[in-house]
Amino acid sequence: MIHLCFHGIWDADHPPQADSPIFIQAERFEALLDAIAAWGDASVSFDDGNDSDLRFAVPALLRRGMRAGFFINTSVVGSRGYLTAAALRAVRDAGMWIGSHGRRHLNWRTLAASELRAELEDSRKQLADWLGADVTAAACPYGEYDRRVVRAVRQAGYESLYLTDPGPARRPGRLCPRMGLHDDTPVAAIARWRRRFGRGVGGLAARDPAGVLRELFTALGVDPAFSPASTAEQYNQFLYPRTQRLLRAVGMGRVIECVRGSRLGQWIKNRGAKQRSENRLAPHIRQRLAGWFRDDVQRLQGLLNRDLSAWLA
Repeated sequence: MIHLCFHGIWDADHPPQADSPIFIQAERFEALLDAIAAWGDASVSFDDGNDSDLRFAVPALLRRGMRAGFFINTSVVGSRGYLTAAALRAVRDAGMWIGSHGRRHLNWRTLAASELRAELEDSRKQLADWLGADVTAAACPYGEYDRRVVRAVRQAGYESLYLTDPGPARRPGRLCPRMGLHDDTPVAAIARWRRRFGRGVGGLAARDPAGVLRELFTALGVDPAFSPASTAEQYNQFLYPRTQRLLRAVGMGRVIECVRGSRLGQWIKNRGAKQRSENRLAPHIRQRLAGWFRDDVQRLQGLLNRDLSAWLA
């Protein structure tokens, strides 16, 4: 699956708080959300706790039957342009979930150990007090993190850390990459990411190796019925846990991209073409069959008013 990240949303009546591409115009947001909803295997989250989360995001999500996460900077809750504690509860009561974005939106990598601990622990406690429920997810401001930050997040009691690194995510996972969406993100980008990251090949190959081959051969322009003699033996390797873990996050689109221009892709095409030629009937057999069915083909040609002479060639 893939995680997608929004920030603020604006329209003519509610201009953005800052001239920044992370604030998305409402109509574009709706179009992007439609594309995400059609995907199915994608999750959405919102950073910073802007008041547009409740004004625009939550109603749009509910109309599509979607659920999302909202990562909150606790120091700005109740400030102009941001959600209040009551609004946080309204977001939660609408079926959404709440996570921590720290207290003050600082770069966690630059903080001393005591400051980092306070950012993580104090924000988590404050959110729990407002919501009356535990908070188990955090998102690092600016997408900045390192091993020390990951360790501190775990020690503070969080179960998952959301990043802004692009790429597919495991489900469930402690580290969750997210693709950021901005005001200049084209709607077509969602379809591209879907093709590239939509399905992990490892699990597909373990469940349906023949299906993976059919999709790959179709993309290469090879007859999907083509199958090398050693297909079963070759694809049994996907059942091994280590290989499956490595391939689980690789999308089928990415596999096709890599294979299409490779020697393996050319070999598959050549073998497929050879098999098609080997499967053709011998000329004398074709002539005999054409003679037997000539009258039937000509009658059918008249009924359909179509040229079927190629059937008799």
